[in-house]
Amino acid sequence: MLDKRKISAIVLVSSFFSGAAALIYEVVWSRAMSLVLGSTVYALSTMLATFMAGLAVGGFIGGRLGDRMDPVKALGLCEIGIGIGGVASIPIIHALPELYARMYQSLHLNPPLFFTVQIALCALVMFWPALLMGATFPLVIKSITGELSQVGRKIGIAYGTNTLGAVFGSLSAGFFLIPTLGIKGATFLPAGINVILGIVLLVTARSGLRPAIGIFTLFLAVAAWSAETKERTTLVNFYTANRGSSWAKLPLVQSPFLESARVFYEENASGSVRAFRMPDGNLMLQVGGKIEGTLQPDIANTRLLAYLPLAAHTEPHKALIIGLGAGITVAAAKGHVPVTDLVEINPAVVRAVAHHGKKGLLDGVNVIVNDARQFLTMNDVRYDVISSEPSYPTESEVASLFSSEYYRIAAGRLNEGECTASGFPITCLPMMM
Repeated sequence: MLDKRKISAIVLVSSFFSGAAALIYEVVWSRAMSLVLGSTVYALSTMLATFMAGLAVGGFIGGRLGDRMDPVKALGLCEIGIGIGGVASIPIIHALPELYARMYQSLHLNPPLFFTVQIALCALVMFWPALLMGATFPLVIKSITGELSQVGRKIGIAYGTNTLGAVFGSLSAGFFLIPTLGIKGATFLPAGINVILGIVLLVTARSGLRPAIGIFTLFLAVAAWSAETKERTTLVNFYTANRGSSWAKLPLVQSPFLESARVFYEENASGSVRAFRMPDGNLMLQVGGKIEGTLQPDIANTRLLAYLPLAAHTEPHKALIIGLGAGITVAAAKGHVPVTDLVEINPAVVRAVAHHGKKGLLDGVNVIVNDARQFLTMNDVRYDVISSEPSYPTESEVASLFSSEYYRIAAGRLNEGECTASGFPITCLPMMM
């Protein structure tokens, strides 16, 4: 029989890995759902609020549960439940595009109801696992505390251990697991961690191997079902749900064409990038769920982002293009200026266009993988023309590229009397002093 100190050590180690798994889930779910719900402030707030609500409710339940049964056994059951909920979230995520589109078409004219149902969609994915995650902390405290005089120190140790695990999990998810394993693999890994922790805790609580084996078998069954479900190749999401009157009439619904037309897919710390070869030969990109300007109506606009400022200049020699997209703007610019620099924040976009875009598109272009604002701030390079094409001003990550401060920074990198152009709307601005 294990003594109290050894049980406490096992529980604290499990708390570290449980915290890591929890934040891996949160990062993965946020990435996966942002491809459907968008990455606006409202969408991200909805996801975070749903996750935190689950933790809060779970905290209340876990506290009561710890007073009514062996807290180590209850902790083990919660860990296994989290793992099962984690793998079960995969088919739900795959079903989100159709669920979201149908919800949008019915409810988007009623914003309060629309956002309420959007919370419900988030809850389908994460509320049950988040509730069990919230229940684990009071169970950890109950498992490791003995005398009343130790409560403060024990809670501090447990909280610090769990938080360190959360830091490790969030960093590993964004910078390693998602780029390496993809969304599905990065979900299965923490689920496996949870189930292993659960079995270890059940054995520690002397619950016997039979219930552990039975629960593990259940986990394997759910995991096998989730592994068999395939993601539907669909471009329907927050950005495109308004393009048809019904799910069946949406022009970008999943189809055999989209499945066979996909020529590139990569997940990295900067976002998800997919590339499709369209029937007209153009390359269409989906970056973070957003379609980047190669649908036929968009091509003229993206060319104008280069042509308008170039036409306003008597003799341009050096141009800076901010944002590669599918390469239409940079292709239009480099044909009319001797020197063309390109700043693109997502390296996967550069790889997609270089390998699958128009042959020779980036030949002779100085490609800089960096944040545009940082590049303009940190480098004293001057241009005759700066053309900026950050898409969708609704996105929080590009909002800074639509500010007066950004234009002042860009103007400071222009040769005197030149001008800039920016998308949405296309504008030619005089140099601001």
